[in-house]
Amino acid sequence: MQDSGALEATLERAQRAECGAAGRSLAEGALQHLVTDRRPVALLFPADLMPRAQLLLVESVLRSGRPLIIKPAPGGAVAATVLFDALHALGVSPGAVALLQGDGPGTGGLLQRHPDLETLRILSRDK
Repeated sequence: MQDSGALEATLERAQRAECGAAGRSLAEGALQHLVTDRRPVALLFPADLMPRAQLLLVESVLRSGRPLIIKPAPGGAVAATVLFDALHALGVSPGAVALLQGDGPGTGGLLQRHPDLETLRILSRDK
């Protein structure tokens, strides 16, 4: 097994070769793979989604620097409110996370059809 220094050197040589073959500098090649999406993300949670899974999804969206709208199923409203309050108690900016309660088809449907949102709908084990 290679040590990490040798592996990094091998990856850098491969990247330099790829960029050189395409006539780009190393910095231009790196920018080619950089994608920035700042649209808010709407997470639609089913009532039976485990709290740890909810937290992992929320964490990954917040680490990406994107605003988040949490839309729980009506049966998961209390758990989502506790999660929302905990995030603010931990110091998450009030503008970074919003909690939207409402019925599934109406409110969730509006979020899914909104052109300025990226929606991630997590399905229940029953569906």
